Amino acid sequence: MPLFADASKRDISFLESEFLTYLLARFFISDNSVDIGERSYYFVPVKNIVLSSASSGEKISIETDKFDACKELYIALKSSKSVTLLQMELKNENINLEICLKTDPVRITKVKAPKSLAEEQMDKIVERKLYVSTVFAFFDQMVCDFVNLRIEREWYDFVEKFRHFLKSV
Repeated sequence: MPLFADASKRDISFLESEFLTYLLARFFISDNSVDIGERSYYFVPVKNIVLSSASSGEKISIETDKFDACKELYIALKSSKSVTLLQMELKNENINLEICLKTDPVRITKVKAPKSLAEEQMDKIVERKLYVSTVFAFFDQMVCDFVNLRIEREWYDFVEKFRHFLKSV
């Protein structure tokens, strides 16, 4: 292999599921708050998570309301399965947005927002636009946080902290 191989031909698709696994890990180690603009939010996994093994292709779909007490999820994470679908809620004291993230390629596949209380159609459209822009800002910030952490030495500290958490459950 040449010393300076064409970087555009490298397969870095593993980073997609690593990103979703990173979000789940942040929840478990209680680092699930994020500031978007002037507002603080937190995110929690809900309803459905799909994990897969890159080597065997095995997929596990977990549906529950209590991910923090789900032994099947812990076993899958301990056996190096990566998250390929993550359904989560982005919350603060005023709103609760449901988001679904998938890999291949990593993307937002669903945004569910509260029913609008506005009476005018234009107000409803503006409200929806604000919800979607909040979700995109969250996604952008989380991707940037992941990339910045992933290229630093602190990445290994983060992984070790998550491994320590998994050993404790």
